[in-house]
Amino acid sequence: MKKLICIWLLSVWFLPLFAQQLSTEKEAMQYYNKAIELNPKDANTYVNRGNFKSDLGDSQGAMQDFNKAIELNPKNAGAYYNRGLLKYRLED
Repeated sequence: MKKLICIWLLSVWFLPLFAQQLSTEKEAMQYYNKAIELNPKDANTYVNRGNFKSDLGDSQGAMQDFNKAIELNPKNAGAYYNRGLLKYRLED
């Protein structure tokens, strides 16, 4: 049972990353949204979706995802780092 859970979690977490590389932007975003729907307390998925939104030019959506990641895990250095980079870019 533990192996099944691990496989499921890895597929939910990594599938959006693979889709981002191999699929259309719309499909990749759907995978990110589904991963968050299935595991809404995973801060790392919010960080990854925030990075994807930032790459697409959705700065507001990216900022919301980074903030949510920090809310879920205040020790998530990646969320702070990416939020800081985004704030820096927006101020230029």
